[in-house]
Amino acid sequence: MNRVLLQVSTLTPLLFLFLIVVTNPLSAQSFPYEIELEPAFTIPGLDGIHSFAAGKSGGKWLLISGRRDGMHRGGGGQNNPPFPSSQDNTTIYVVDPVAMQSWSTSLSSLSVDLQNQLSSTNTSFYQDGDNLYIIGGYGADNNGNYQTYDAITAINVPSLINNIINGNSITGDFIQLIDNRMKIAGGQLGFIDGYFYLVGGMELTGIYTQMVNPIYSEEMRTFQIINNGTSLSIANYSATFDSEFHRRDYNLIGQVFPDTKFGYMVSSGVFTPSDGVFYNPIEIKASGYTVIPTSTFKQEFSHYQSAKLSMYDSAANEMHSIFFGGIAQYYLDANGNKIDDPDVPFVKTISRVTRDGNGAYSESVFSTQMPVYLGAGSELFLDESLPMAAHEIIDQNQLTGDTVFVGYIFGGLESGAGDIFPMNTANSSASNKIYKVNLIQTALPLDLLSFKATPSSTMDCKNASIKLQWKTANEFNVKEFYIERAKYGNFEKIDVIPVVGNSVQIQNYQYTDSKPIGGKVYYRLKIIDIDGSYKYSNIIVVQGCKPQSLEIVPNPTTGDVFITGQIDNINIKIFDQTGKQYQVNTQSVNDGLILNMRAFPAGIYFIYNGKDETYRIIKQ
Repeated sequence: MNRVLLQVSTLTPLLFLFLIVVTNPLSAQSFPYEIELEPAFTIPGLDGIHSFAAGKSGGKWLLISGRRDGMHRGGGGQNNPPFPSSQDNTTIYVVDPVAMQSWSTSLSSLSVDLQNQLSSTNTSFYQDGDNLYIIGGYGADNNGNYQTYDAITAINVPSLINNIINGNSITGDFIQLIDNRMKIAGGQLGFIDGYFYLVGGMELTGIYTQMVNPIYSEEMRTFQIINNGTSLSIANYSATFDSEFHRRDYNLIGQVFPDTKFGYMVSSGVFTPSDGVFYNPIEIKASGYTVIPTSTFKQEFSHYQSAKLSMYDSAANEMHSIFFGGIAQYYLDANGNKIDDPDVPFVKTISRVTRDGNGAYSESVFSTQMPVYLGAGSELFLDESLPMAAHEIIDQNQLTGDTVFVGYIFGGLESGAGDIFPMNTANSSASNKIYKVNLIQTALPLDLLSFKATPSSTMDCKNASIKLQWKTANEFNVKEFYIERAKYGNFEKIDVIPVVGNSVQIQNYQYTDSKPIGGKVYYRLKIIDIDGSYKYSNIIVVQGCKPQSLEIVPNPTTGDVFITGQIDNINIKIFDQTGKQYQVNTQSVNDGLILNMRAFPAGIYFIYNGKDETYRIIKQ
């Protein structure tokens, strides 16, 4: 069987001070898997769709809503709408990927209200037990009026699957509630401790064009759904406003946080008020949410909803979130150079965001890509027999064998080119392809016996340096090492070191960073094979030169600031120019503290660390 083999780059920070040595070659990478995509296959009767809602039961999938055409057009007008109703998905599909069989039925037997919502696109959905809940969506109703739907629909998944397969009536498998608080498209729906979380999204009335400014919810809405089997109601509703929720079409991916609590990561999304993408994640727990500032981490290689995979390593207390293709502002070219494309094109990138036990984020990219420009608006259906650490989160430590089947990727937007904007019509379609996804356990292409960083004795950044040393054995078909450095989780290449060559002998390498970054610095090795594939070493962390005890970024700020450095037992106080003291509200994240200054008036402030040091910061 021909297969597409994807080598994963590994970059999870392991936080040590001053000196790190890795003595076990197998411990030189914390995510010991590559990803394998078997060649795509199709199933008769299963058409291509994207941006749909999905449920599953007994190894079968339920697919409903979404669209059958390609990327929406940027034009508009009554006779040329970007979302023509003729391409609405008005079919419900049941899929058995093992038997390679599908069944389907039309929405036409349902009420008009159900037909309208369940043929819309970009709904928010979540399956709780047997019930699939679908909220909102955007599309044209039966009278041709484009709108965002104010409905929530509950579907009995096992019953609907059975009725479709057997050709029975499906009308009894749906319950719908009209509620204006559910009027959202492009949001995501999660579930924590008995409460649903409807996060972000927008409300759009009328025909969408590139010049239309939709109303973003900028809210996280939490509530309970009371389902008695015949009717629905909403209880204990509340809404939290934050401009960071001004995003849509992002990934909401399950997480086990460092305190072992379950929650979600809001991953990227579009569009900022300045029409850009969001780089920073948001952590959501039952206790509240935390906005990760872009000054500490930027997610660069996935910016739109796509197939995704979530894995938790309880032994290392590390969380791995994998994103398949889709749309992103950044990608790597054939030479490994990072390309910044402001058009935010389709990409083939498969990337991974890792959060370690200290809450520090980092991002890596697989060396081999998706076989086509595919991923946006697709879904990954996990194998139901996998060991789970939490809802839809694979327990990495319970996986056995060298090859692990994890599930299937289906549907989504497939493009013939990366950048097809602004008109979007020439080269994209809804995919009907299915890819089987496997994890392949692997090791580095050499034995990395040790990897350490040693700072110079001076703390003066003008004269300081950091020496990197690593020791290898069994080097075969390895071309070179990239030395990569980061202030936080976003790495940049600073130099290239050639390998000695094919050898079983122990080889010693060293490199001196003569212009180190002040404060805590991260390093890793990108190990390049002669065939162009690559893998990453573990990350090492060193405390280099530091002119002051604290680092505070960004400065100026429009809201939060991130404080790192010597924060143990810190006693922060903040004053304005008149000497007025302000209440300090901090959260621990990403190996530092977030100081919330969003409600502070614009002006100059002074942060005192309790150690006879004062820092000046500007709030804009």
